[in-house]
Amino acid sequence: MPDPTGTLTERQRQIAAAARRLLDEQGPEALTMRNVAEALGIKAPSLYKHVPDKTALETLVVADALAELAETLEAASPQGLTAIAKSYRAYALAHPHIYRLMN
Repeated sequence: MPDPTGTLTERQRQIAAAARRLLDEQGPEALTMRNVAEALGIKAPSLYKHVPDKTALETLVVADALAELAETLEAASPQGLTAIAKSYRAYALAHPHIYRLMN
């Protein structure tokens, strides 16, 4: 997982991005260690050197999505609470699989 400073390695960022693409495109059943490794062109055992298990993989994806959602809500905040609520709903509708995983 992240180093003590909370920084991800480049490979962990690649893993999170591949996992997110699979989740967005194919749904939660596609989010497996084997599928993510395959998407990266590596064998599943190699993936475990960077992410210890599926829970850690999901944590990487959720952390990235929460940061993305925070940016979206922050951008809407100058327009007020209604705009924030609309942005939140729009994000949930646009990204249903990650939204369910986040919640």
